[in-house]
Amino acid sequence: MNRSTVLVQGLGLGVISPKLVFPEGWNFAWVKPTEIDGIDKIKANWMLTRKGSSQRLVLCWYQDSEMTFGSEFNYLMRLRERQILGGRTDGAVVTVVTPIGDHEDIEQVQNRLKSFASELYPQLVQHVAY
Repeated sequence: MNRSTVLVQGLGLGVISPKLVFPEGWNFAWVKPTEIDGIDKIKANWMLTRKGSSQRLVLCWYQDSEMTFGSEFNYLMRLRERQILGGRTDGAVVTVVTPIGDHEDIEQVQNRLKSFASELYPQLVQHVAY
């Protein structure tokens, strides 16, 4: 199971927490902060989601130009600062989701998502940065 789904949601000041956006019947079990090394360090969160016996690992972060935020509060403060100083409130929530196979452990799945995010990030910055 090597499928990953990427959702990039454009935002203004109406930030929707990834913890609140799930398909019906899915819930999050835990959330843990992380930093992923690459060209730039991605500040993000791991989130384990479950529906019955199915599990998915989610990697999500808030993207503002070339900055990343794992903390919703810090991201909102940055948006307010940008709004006051330059009138800009654009940004994105990046969510990468992959299923956890029956014989996979969390570390294997995290490594898969880290690798994917490291490849995705430079392309994402080209589209979000101004």
